Amino acid sequence: MNVRQLLLTPVLLLVVACQGAATPPPSAPPTTAPAGTPSPTLAGLGGVAADLTAAGVTAKAGSAFSTEPIGGEGFALCVGAETVQTYAFIDHEAALAAQAKIDREDPSTIGTTHVNWTGKPRFWLRDNLILLYLGEDAATDAALRTLLGPPFAEGEAGGMPLAGPPCS
Repeated sequence: MNVRQLLLTPVLLLVVACQGAATPPPSAPPTTAPAGTPSPTLAGLGGVAADLTAAGVTAKAGSAFSTEPIGGEGFALCVGAETVQTYAFIDHEAALAAQAKIDREDPSTIGTTHVNWTGKPRFWLRDNLILLYLGEDAATDAALRTLLGPPFAEGEAGGMPLAGPPCS
């Protein structure tokens, strides 16, 4: 080895080491969602809508609504002309924490809050979503039960028919 090679070898090793450190391994997950990736809310809601549509039911995302006292981010899911309220959370664990506040025997009690639902409340949990159906349409109820199983909480009918968020 000549003097030039001896001097270039450490520089070459340094360049190779720096290149390897600057590039994350191919299996490392990205630290942020790529541009154009839907939010967890819309992705979860879109998944339920797609599954209902695949089962032959017309379903699409509707308008946003206030989610108190349940929390999360609220969007209507329009199943035909019926409204299903969806409460989206950052992840499944956050949805489970919100689910734990809903009284399974009396879903008008959410934590320390009493809600006078306008219809018969039925709640389901799927991934990061809690879904609430207050309507009386047998086909919508059957489609939700087929896709999501039995509700984790179900209460008695009360109040006037659901006024919003509208899907019709």
